[in-house]
This record gives sequence, structure tokens and C-alpha cells, in this order.
Amino acid sequence: MKKVFAVLAMSVFSLSALAADKTVVLSVPKMQAEADAAKVNGALKKIPGVSKAQVKLDKRETHVTFDDSKTSTSALLQAAKDIGYAATQVE
Repeated sequence: MKKVFAVLAMSVFSLSALAADKTVVLSVPKMQAEADAAKVNGALKKIPGVSKAQVKLDKRETHVTFDDSKTSTSALLQAAKDIGYAATQVE
């Protein structure tokens, strides 16, 4: 029984070690005012796994940090699109 528990504990630990925070930069050209920035930020922060969304309004970009085991860049882009702001990932 102890061996089974040890194997399960190692498996859980190994899976959590694979999860990593990732930061991406999204270009949001229609984001021109503070109200736009607040809408985009709010939509991104509602996504499970997003820990930070920081808008740089002068560049019309947002920097998003998220747990890549809980969400993805495509989910971030879709969230922006869903509220009327087309976004692309900056490479």
C-alpha cells in the first residue's frame, strides 16, 4: 500500500512540475482608450489560469502571464475576440 501511495504522489508531483507560467504579448490594435484596456484586461483575467494581464496602451499591447496547463494563447485570443477586440500574438 505504501508503494502505491508513493507512486501516486510522485505522479502528481511530476505532473505539477510540468505546468509552467508562460507570458505572451498580444497586439490589440482597437484598444485605444482606458475603457478599452479595462475591457480587455477584465476578459483576460476571468480566464482560469491567468495570473496577470498588464496593458501597455501606448503600444496597444497586453502582456499576459498564465499557467499553460490551465489555458492557452488561443484561449486568450478568443477571449479578446469574444468582446470585439481582434488580437494577435506578438512574436
